[in-house]
Amino acid sequence: ASFEDWNGNTPTNWSTNNNGSVVTITKVNDGFEGAYAVRGTVVQGQNTVSQSPMLQSTDGNFGFPVDSRFDQLTLHYQSFLYAGDRFNINVAIYDQTFAMVGGGSASLSNSISTYTALTIPITHFASGAAYASISFTIVDGIGMTNGHVLSWFQVDALGGPATMTNLNSTAVSWNYDALQIATNNREVEVIVSQSGMYHFEVYSLIGQQIAQLQTTLVAGNHQRIVCTDEKSFPEVFLLRTEKDGVPVDVRKIVR
Repeated sequence: ASFEDWNGNTPTNWSTNNNGSVVTITKVNDGFEGAYAVRGTVVQGQNTVSQSPMLQSTDGNFGFPVDSRFDQLTLHYQSFLYAGDRFNINVAIYDQTFAMVGGGSASLSNSISTYTALTIPITHFASGAAYASISFTIVDGIGMTNGHVLSWFQVDALGGPATMTNLNSTAVSWNYDALQIATNNREVEVIVSQSGMYHFEVYSLIGQQIAQLQTTLVAGNHQRIVCTDEKSFPEVFLLRTEKDGVPVDVRKIVR
């Protein structure tokens, strides 16, 4: 949400169209919140053809998992749009079966020199929101081809669904040494720092639930969450936690 974590020129959990020396997405030290933001720039690509930036959510083929319906995407942005270019933002909402159940978009034409708040309404035409696919790009004025070299956008501080916000909390502490997931790869251990009723859910990166547990724990307790249906935990998964009915954390874990 705040583009603080990066792998080179790619923000963590996002995909880009950076390819070799053709780099359209970069990290900038000019965050609206935190230290960094993401910038997308139209550059000259191969054979002198302009290459527009493409930034897209990629936790699974259909975007970020979300745990509840949400009605808007909020963000802060700056832009320089040359020769009639437009900054396009698209949001698509899918259900657990990967059917599209909603979406929203914005097509911006004005250059903005300072961070400006933007809210994109999300329209739902069916229930069951499970994934949010979000993409940012620049196109020419009629929306048919790449934008012009030097046009750029800059984005930070996304908000909307719970899994896109900073859900940091002192309610749960994590002992990653305990995430050995046992010898059968079917169990993961957590340690809580506050007593209460906890609800844990484990998802694959395409949003398929592979384990859950609801139990009352005392601070310092070790608790094992077991995979269902004799399945093993994948190499990368999401662990979502509620304490006393309130979401407190969503963690992406690599075992």
